[in-house]
Amino acid sequence: MKIRSRITRKAKAAQSSADPIQATAKKSPAPERRDVPLSASEVSVIDNLQAGSVGMPKEYIVEVEGILQRNRALLTEVTEVSPQHLHLGQLALLGAVYRTHELLLGGLEQVARGHKHVWAGCLRGLVETFGALAFATDAPDRLTSLVTGPGIGVGKLREAAKRRMRDLREDVDWLDSIVHPGTTSFFLGVRIIDEAERRTLFGIPPAPLSHEEVARAVDALIGVCQLIQKEIGKFLTDHRSALTVGEPAGHVVLRGGEIAAAPDEPNSSN
Repeated sequence: MKIRSRITRKAKAAQSSADPIQATAKKSPAPERRDVPLSASEVSVIDNLQAGSVGMPKEYIVEVEGILQRNRALLTEVTEVSPQHLHLGQLALLGAVYRTHELLLGGLEQVARGHKHVWAGCLRGLVETFGALAFATDAPDRLTSLVTGPGIGVGKLREAAKRRMRDLREDVDWLDSIVHPGTTSFFLGVRIIDEAERRTLFGIPPAPLSHEEVARAVDALIGVCQLIQKEIGKFLTDHRSALTVGEPAGHVVLRGGEIAAAPDEPNSSN
């Protein structure tokens, strides 16, 4: 497994006291947002991960819980940029938050189950989400292009991620080798029994990940999610106007915990 803890080290280094996300959390905490209890399904994912990984560092669990709660806060903060109408820029960021939330939970669940191909696919999706946001923050007027027309080619998104964080390059290439059907992917299920005698085993279900493999996988998932949240924070603090460019795409019809939106219609009221 080539995913290394450098992803999280880089992410944590970026999360300095001047970082907009950290600064918001420290200076103006919102208990109603940060203290929302996790859902039963989220708690189940975390419990499964801990149950199958004795010795999982407590700090990882705390960080995962923090990311899940921060995602909820970001939904509200993005919506509050224009509290009555939702613009395409807002919808792009809301979609990025939701995508991040789902891919993190999915990745953690598959780590607990020992499904290497699947959790690697989730991590690759998170890297591309980071790339999409990096692509947009490099030129904020690109934000709406993430949700209009044919979208942005995945190659550009991955290159944007690599440019922003060069240490990702090797890891992205490794993730590609897992997701695409090639030698690395096909041999991922091989378990070496005796290297000297060249004895290996293919087995179903797959063998559980080692504690080291679990720690590296969780470390990588956390690190990329932190980078994503940092990019969203940049839009909320430095490029706020990019979220409301153009005509409204819909209006908010429900607030509080969940956000529902409907298309704008003539003579409609909010």
